[in-house]
Amino acid sequence: MLCDRDTVAWGRPERDLTAIEIHCRRFGHGPEHYRGFAEAYAHDVTDWSGHPVLRDIREPRTVTTNARKAARTPGAVAEVERRIAGLRNSDTHLGWNIL
Repeated sequence: MLCDRDTVAWGRPERDLTAIEIHCRRFGHGPEHYRGFAEAYAHDVTDWSGHPVLRDIREPRTVTTNARKAARTPGAVAEVERRIAGLRNSDTHLGWNIL
């Protein structure tokens, strides 16, 4: 069994739900996929007033996590730079390529 415990925490589910929303939106799963998840979970984190704050914390963290391995992956530096430019421009709809 393999378990990644880097971000294990006890707390409100919005933290985890924000990560799922980001992945659906950024990695091309589309709004329908996220809506289906939110309906099944019976909670849409994007309706919560704190969502923009968690989103704005989580997205740069997602970029920096991947930036560490960018030098070893062809094309990754350009993708990281593109994501950073999108964050700087507050482009919440820019799709991200998997690194």
